[in-house]
This record gives sequence, C-alpha cells and structure tokens, in this order.
Amino acid sequence: ENWYQMGEHIAKNTPLPTPEQLDHSPSANQYLHDYLGFRLRELSIQMTENGPDVLPQTFGLPLDTLNQLGQTFGEAFMVSLLGKTLLPAYAYERELANQLLNRVENKQLFTAEALQNILVLSFPQSSYLVICDSEISRLHKLISASKKNTEIIFIDDPASITSLQTLLAPYKGKVVYLDIWGSW
Repeated sequence: ENWYQMGEHIAKNTPLPTPEQLDHSPSANQYLHDYLGFRLRELSIQMTENGPDVLPQTFGLPLDTLNQLGQTFGEAFMVSLLGKTLLPAYAYERELANQLLNRVENKQLFTAEALQNILVLSFPQSSYLVICDSEISRLHKLISASKKNTEIIFIDDPASITSLQTLLAPYKGKVVYLDIWGSW
C-alpha cells in the first residue's frame, strides 16, 4: 500500500516531461515509462475492485483483444498501448519508439515489429522511424546470421507455440536445451 501511495503522489504532482526533456534526459524517458507502468498497476487494482470492464473502457479495445495482446506481447507492450489514452501525442510517440528500441536491444523482434506497426500507423511522419527501422533491420541481420548455426533453432511464428508439449513434439527422443527468457 505504501508503494501505491508514493506512486500516486508522484503521478499527481510530477508533470509529464516536455519534448525537450525527453530529447535530453534519460531520466525523463524512464519517468514516462514508469508513469505508465504505475497507471497499468492502478488499472489492475480498479479491475479487481470493479470488474474487467475497466480495461476496455480505458484502452478502447475489447477485453478479448486486450487479453490476446497481453499474452502475445507482454506487459511492456500493454504499457505502451496505455500511453495512447493517457499521454499527449509527443510523449506517446516517444514512448513507442523507446519501447521498440528496448525490444530490439533485448532481441525481441516479434514485439519490436508490433510496436513498429503501431508507431507507423499512429505517427507516419515520426522522426523516430529512421532509427527504429535501422535497428530492426540490424536485428533481422543478426538473426539471419544466427540462423546459419544449425545447432540453434529459431521459431518463426512464436504465436504457434501454445504449450511446452507443442514446442518439444518435433524433438521427441532427442536432447533439448531450452533457453527461456521472460520480460517479467
């Protein structure tokens, strides 16, 4: 409860960073993301108290769609989507670009490309598109080079894997090393 009170106090009393602050301050960019993360946790509490209809009202998307997006792309993606309803356009654009570049750095191509699609659709003239396109292209090249290693198997369609059994079925009777990494 103390963390919630502190977060609420900060969110209410700290203005969102200006475009200039976002251009020059890593802390301003981190605050923007933390602000959205706090608001997402706040929504979770409201959902517990008031039922699941809180989410569609906030995001403007059906609950089934939100569940699917959350399961497919994770919490960080949902935080970025929340920015559309809570942030001014300049801050939302920056948050999308920041999270896209973060996903590229973590080699999460699937989620990076989803964020890129949102960035392109929401801000087709964004100055961030050049760097984002370049970084995604770099990640594609890195993955392509890694795919030449026959000892490493990449899954082209992560959504097709719905269980550990589905993942392991083609390798029955073989030794399998799983390197599982989560963004939680």
